[in-house]
Amino acid sequence: MKKTPQKQIKNTKKAKSGRRILSLKFAIFIALFALVGSIFIYKSFAVTANNVSNNCPSLSTRENTVFWYQPIKDGDIVKFGCPKVIVGNWNWTQDDIAHVKAATGADVYSYLEMFWLPASGQFDGIDYSNVPGWQFCNNGNTPMIGDYSGSAHPNWYYVDLNSQKVIDTFKTYASNQKTKGFDGIFLDTGGQAMVYGQIWSKKSTCTQDPINTSRTAGDSFASLPISLAQLGMGSFVNIGIAPDLNVPKFRPDPTRSDCIASLPTCVPLNDIMQNANYVLNENVMNNYNDADWPHLIDVLYSDQNVPLNPARSKAKVVTMGRYFGPEDSTKPAHILYQWASMKLLNVSVNFGTGDDGVGGNRHGIAPTGLTNTQLGTPLSNWGMPGKLLTDGVHGIWYRRYSNGIIVLNNSSVTRITGVIPIFDDGSCRYLNSQPTNQAIGGAICNKTINRSLKPYTAEVITYSKLSSKR
Repeated sequence: MKKTPQKQIKNTKKAKSGRRILSLKFAIFIALFALVGSIFIYKSFAVTANNVSNNCPSLSTRENTVFWYQPIKDGDIVKFGCPKVIVGNWNWTQDDIAHVKAATGADVYSYLEMFWLPASGQFDGIDYSNVPGWQFCNNGNTPMIGDYSGSAHPNWYYVDLNSQKVIDTFKTYASNQKTKGFDGIFLDTGGQAMVYGQIWSKKSTCTQDPINTSRTAGDSFASLPISLAQLGMGSFVNIGIAPDLNVPKFRPDPTRSDCIASLPTCVPLNDIMQNANYVLNENVMNNYNDADWPHLIDVLYSDQNVPLNPARSKAKVVTMGRYFGPEDSTKPAHILYQWASMKLLNVSVNFGTGDDGVGGNRHGIAPTGLTNTQLGTPLSNWGMPGKLLTDGVHGIWYRRYSNGIIVLNNSSVTRITGVIPIFDDGSCRYLNSQPTNQAIGGAICNKTINRSLKPYTAEVITYSKLSSKR
């Protein structure tokens, strides 16, 4: 066999070594290119998201909220606008939460049902299947079947929130949600748990490891915001009904017989209002005509008074409207009417919980122009009647704020608001109609408004010191 010269062998080795080095350099180049590309894509999204957030006002000045119980899809986040807080689906991913926060700058809360659960003990990502005795008992050791509005749910049971193991599991779940990026937990069905359900004034008869032997179901639920605060998380409690806050109270005291009997002498407790960050009154405005007006007038005297006494209440009240009107071209006007009706109250407003048509709440949320509206400080004590009919309910309603006004016609005929001064001192403003921010009132600085409103319609008008037409 012919031998290869040593010099040729050395040159061949050098060539092979050179090719290996080139291949390695090329591989490193490709990897770096991919890394830079991925960073660019991420940065591109982050810049876009932050641009949206940077266009939002300071979180402390925002007035309204958004609920979105659906998974996050492309194009969803732009629907949120600039709310103060967003209540999202419990299974949003860490990336979902980060993207929502980058785009809106809002706090993000995770939905949770803690009042009753399926027999499996598993729901909304929380799992009590390995927690012995997680169910509430009303008689002996027999778990009590959950019941709501007289309709029995045979496979759902009330949760014993006075059980230490149950609360420990709850805290672990909440901590995991915090790790994902959630700022707090939205606790649903608080009204049933603390005010008007079957067990609010009762103690479980089968608690294996009670936190406090004197605690009722209502007491236990009311302590959940404290548990969350210990974890550095906020709490948002669905109270279901309007708390009567003209006096310092919220939930009936389960230790008082007159509270259990719903007597006028009942002296309720206000702990939930002092410990929660937000409470939700979800029964304010569910119709696009005047069907809810008697109820709305009742709560005008309650919800709005929360911020008047900070020592009495830390929680911010949020009202929720739901759309049950026709799915046609009139829908935007109906949503505007319902939103404006709620904004006669000096409270944060939310509308719906999604737009996929699932359930009664997911038929659309408020347009971003309404979510972003900041009306400012109210200039009157409550929604003022304008030209009302003799029934004292139907006609023109309005409420003036430092940065805008709500005008509304809840009657079956077209009505004129009449002349309403913008400010008592005669100051003028340029006018913009929301949610489109369209300039109205001409290219002049207006001292008054006088609008014609069709039946069951409203206008949300904001002010500016400079005309948007210039």
